[in-house]
Amino acid sequence: MAQIVKLSHYVSRYEIDIYRYPSRYVRLKRERWNRLKQEWNAKQTGFPDAAVPQDGRIHRDSRLQRTVKRLFRRKTASDDIPYPDFGHVHSRSLEDVKAVFQEELFHFQIGWASSTVSEVSRVKQAYYQDEMLRRLVKNLPDTFFIFYEPVCFMKKAPVELDIVIVSPSDIWVIKPLAGDGDTIYTKSSERYWEKRGKERTETFLSPMYDLNRMRTVIEHLLEEEGISLPVYQAVVAKDSFLDVSSHSTRTKLIDKRTIDSFMQKLINNQAPIKHTQLKIADALLCNVQTVSESRIEADLETIEKRDD
Repeated sequence: MAQIVKLSHYVSRYEIDIYRYPSRYVRLKRERWNRLKQEWNAKQTGFPDAAVPQDGRIHRDSRLQRTVKRLFRRKTASDDIPYPDFGHVHSRSLEDVKAVFQEELFHFQIGWASSTVSEVSRVKQAYYQDEMLRRLVKNLPDTFFIFYEPVCFMKKAPVELDIVIVSPSDIWVIKPLAGDGDTIYTKSSERYWEKRGKERTETFLSPMYDLNRMRTVIEHLLEEEGISLPVYQAVVAKDSFLDVSSHSTRTKLIDKRTIDSFMQKLINNQAPIKHTQLKIADALLCNVQTVSESRIEADLETIEKRDD
């Protein structure tokens, strides 16, 4: 699962130390999944209170071990990924367990992308149901960094970006287009596109302008940091059709017919996290807007509202 390094203008754990948190997340996620899978295997063998170590042998938990496990499951505001409380999920298939685990991690990723131990930002609930965000996070590798709708500064001027994905080997700037299975996007001129639906047709500014603006921001940062990395562009209408031709090798036009192959191409990039990738993410984080408030003040406000 990819890492949400920056979400909108929210405060992010990764802003504290981008060189530590990505590898920490990968390690903790792997540990939690391995432990959950071991418990599921133990449940299937008829030893629900057993822990399955790496050697595959089953041992009964001592009272102390069970106490530690209960403490381990408590959700806190710390940097650790909380151990999910799945209830009766162990009675389901391993695929079901994995799906629940991924959903927990998706929510956890939004938590990391909107809070630190001392600061917190107010998250729009729409992000939890955002299908584009969910698809990217749940399908891309752990080593991919996602900047989702950040506000970046270029020469002190704020620039709203759509989606920036920093992988170990390249950078993608993505312009998503909303629609359904009846929506067809066409190009009416160099400056404008059309969105044709069942009942109406809309004309809007070509998404290439947004893509070019995003690429300019990214390439400016790369130049300032003295980093050379390819920057690719994509218009993504994951639920609709694009009846537009592209003559640029840098720009991909992705619709519902090609979204799976496009995602698979990204997924196939299984390279580990690179220092250059971290440096780029750090440069971006140093140039984005952050709006947050004290966690203590936010908690007190929540308590006051509940008491009222």
